Amino acid sequence: MDGTVAIALPADTESARTALLHGRRVAHEFGLSWFAVFIERQRDTSRGTVPALAALVTAQGGSLQHAQGDDVASAVVEISRNARAHVLVIGPSRRPRILRRLIRGTTEHILQARRPFAVIVAGKRMAS
Repeated sequence: MDGTVAIALPADTESARTALLHGRRVAHEFGLSWFAVFIERQRDTSRGTVPALAALVTAQGGSLQHAQGDDVASAVVEISRNARAHVLVIGPSRRPRILRRLIRGTTEHILQARRPFAVIVAGKRMAS
């Protein structure tokens, strides 16, 4: 199978590491290449998250596609679509279930978006 796995990374380094490891495992199991995606919100540009995530991705042998924007879900879907990804791996929502029903977060928006690729939600805990 020829294709690519896009791995959406959250700003939290530990959650990003979990999504990255899961996405790399998916890519390896299907014989696909992979890249990571991080969307930095305008209000978060001073945190210095991009260099830390870029170092994490590079250490795992990948590349990071970085963009800025306030609609993270749309930006992740657009970058993944433009890169012709076959699969997008995202982290689970950190909101309690009741809040997810009332206020949709990035994970829910990505799952509801029209997209030409499959989405896998990485679990909170994974075996190494």
